[in-house]
Amino acid sequence: MSITVLYPFQRDSNFNVGYAWSAELSKRLHARHVIFTALASKTHETIVETYRALGNAQEFYIRYFQQVHQKFSLIRSQRHLLEGNFDEALLKFISLHPNHITVIESDKLSPFILRSMIQSGHKVVILPSEELSNLVEIQEDRAQLFIRIMSQVAVYNIPDSFFSALSQDHGIFNAIKKFFNRSL
Repeated sequence: MSITVLYPFQRDSNFNVGYAWSAELSKRLHARHVIFTALASKTHETIVETYRALGNAQEFYIRYFQQVHQKFSLIRSQRHLLEGNFDEALLKFISLHPNHITVIESDKLSPFILRSMIQSGHKVVILPSEELSNLVEIQEDRAQLFIRIMSQVAVYNIPDSFFSALSQDHGIFNAIKKFFNRSL
């Protein structure tokens, strides 16, 4: 079974770092990248604004996460733009797709909803929302940025295959090696 990384976002908040990190995680795990949002009303204008925000997030990913020495490649995401209340729509979507690994910033859902997702056995990676923008500003090395954020996440109900796949990532190994060579 292939791995799928789900990134739920709200258009009205800055989700660039979370989107970029989840896209890079998908790339490193060779996983499908699925993005999700719920719009209060699904009008032409809200859809256009949502795609504009996603374009900005993709630009952010290219600027801060795309490795310069590697071949340029866009992350292709499967999009789910639903109409309704964000929390309710997300919980329904997750119940229909229980095998997805959900990556979300800690302040995007209420603690009650996060707790219920974790207790129900759903795979969750929680990003530290407060520090994300600070990490991007102080981190100059693109290869180190993913790892730096990875060191700040909390993971719940994640299978061993997740960590096995990350351990096979030569990019992470090279970044860690470079870090230790620099500090010696």
